[in-house]
Amino acid sequence: MYNQILDTFLAVADCKSFNKAAEKLYITPAAIMKQMNALEAHLGLKLIKRTKKGIILTAAGESVQKDAKKIIRESRRAVERARAAQENAAKIIRIGSSLLHPCHPFLSLWNERASNPEEFKIKIVPFSDDQLYTTASLLGKDFDFLTGTFDFAQGTETTCFYKLWESRLCIAVPKTNSLVSKQSLEIRDLYGQHIITVKTGSSPLLDDMRNILKMTHPQIIMEDGDYLYSMDTFNYCEERGILLLTQERWHNIHPSLKTVPVQWDFTIPYGLLYSKEIEAEALRFLERVQELENVCPPT
Repeated sequence: MYNQILDTFLAVADCKSFNKAAEKLYITPAAIMKQMNALEAHLGLKLIKRTKKGIILTAAGESVQKDAKKIIRESRRAVERARAAQENAAKIIRIGSSLLHPCHPFLSLWNERASNPEEFKIKIVPFSDDQLYTTASLLGKDFDFLTGTFDFAQGTETTCFYKLWESRLCIAVPKTNSLVSKQSLEIRDLYGQHIITVKTGSSPLLDDMRNILKMTHPQIIMEDGDYLYSMDTFNYCEERGILLLTQERWHNIHPSLKTVPVQWDFTIPYGLLYSKEIEAEALRFLERVQELENVCPPT
């Protein structure tokens, strides 16, 4: 931000010699003299005098010497502040969070396992679950990442998915249902029960699960809900005393529904959803996530 010839002028003023200043700066005496001439011409001031005892400063030169150190110091500080502001602004990572896609399980993992979690500043951006598809379309614009369970392992036209772990599929049991007393369910416990799931066609993974259960356990009554769960879905099951297919991270969504594990192997991937046109800083963040060791669901 300042004219770097000031550094040369200060060297000349300190050394009181072109030759000594040249040695200090590792340039030739001729280059020193050329820079001094250029500085004096630029300022329109006579800054130095040659004497038999060496270089002395004029009154103007002494004034410039005094102020130049302040100018250089403040200029460097200004650049450092600007650089810090740029780095801080660039390293903000925007993560969406909602009732059914909360970011805290991932952030717990990040804060626990990342080698330098302070490298990035996390901005949590709230959204509504009934607007998930709209929100996903804003990845790379209003959001950098969405976290949670997604049946997007195969990716979409505009998004990518990075899996962190598999989340167990469970059953949410209303307090009025006889199964609420159980700590774990066998599949045969579900015989004759109505289970609400997302609408057929909205999740290939859950469609496969539904087809397997229909073939192997036709006694279970699977009913389509909406394409996306919302609090209304949980309220609907609680009011009617029927079961809801859920996942282990949703155990505290509704106070009148108890999340119970089932003795089956059905899971759904948990991870990060992001845009294929990912920004440079978000890509760096993702690379740090991929470096995490021993990734597993935080307790």
